[in-house]
Amino acid sequence: MENQKTTQHIERLTQRFADAINGRDFDLSSPAWDNVAKGFAAEAEYPHFPRKLELPELFDMLRNLTAVFPDYVLRLKELNTTVYEKARHAEVFMKVEVEGAPEGVTKQGVGILVYRLIDEKWWLVEHRTASGMDMTGRE
Repeated sequence: MENQKTTQHIERLTQRFADAINGRDFDLSSPAWDNVAKGFAAEAEYPHFPRKLELPELFDMLRNLTAVFPDYVLRLKELNTTVYEKARHAEVFMKVEVEGAPEGVTKQGVGILVYRLIDEKWWLVEHRTASGMDMTGRE
């Protein structure tokens, strides 16, 4: 039962992050990002983002992306969450859909969010995308 509650909590956090992106909430002090750990890293495997991005850099990339593609929308189509209680670690495998980057185009993608339980709070520590899955709408 505890595992199911943890899974639901983590999936709510994951949806909150997607909602913040769609709402263009790229403010580090926003409650939407309260569960992002210091040291968070987004693996950007895109040719134009060849390294891990910290949250401020990810926000910069998302601000630029949504300025170029104002109709950009991220939809979480399926979440498969595995909680490793003893390791105090969880992974969310996401099937996502991105629309509007570029306009009129819908793309499918996959990603993984990694959470860690630190001081009894679940923190997002890492975001990874599948290699070759450029969801930014750029060539």
